[in-house]
Amino acid sequence: MSPAAWLTLLVVGAMFASMVRGVSPAVAIVGSLVVLLVSGVVDERAAFAGFANAAPLSVAALYVVARGVERTGALGPLVQEALKGSRRRTPELLRLLAPAAPASPGGEEK
Repeated sequence: MSPAAWLTLLVVGAMFASMVRGVSPAVAIVGSLVVLLVSGVVDERAAFAGFANAAPLSVAALYVVARGVERTGALGPLVQEALKGSRRRTPELLRLLAPAAPASPGGEEK
């Protein structure tokens, strides 16, 4: 293996180790990217190509929304209402599935 491949392997291992120790995944991933960028393993175009795609930005926006919903407890009353009155899991899960299933894309092919 080339020295660049060994460095990449080392950086990826350090990234996972830092996340296991409690470092924020965003900090670990961006830090790893910076190390590979500064060392010349990855060029600028390849390093920032992922940020040009809308998918990572959409996922990041959904994390922000999910965190806001979690902190405000906005869905708590809805979930409690859906789960009340039953002691068995199957009816509870079906009550949660009914409104969620139509909103899911379901793997449709385009």
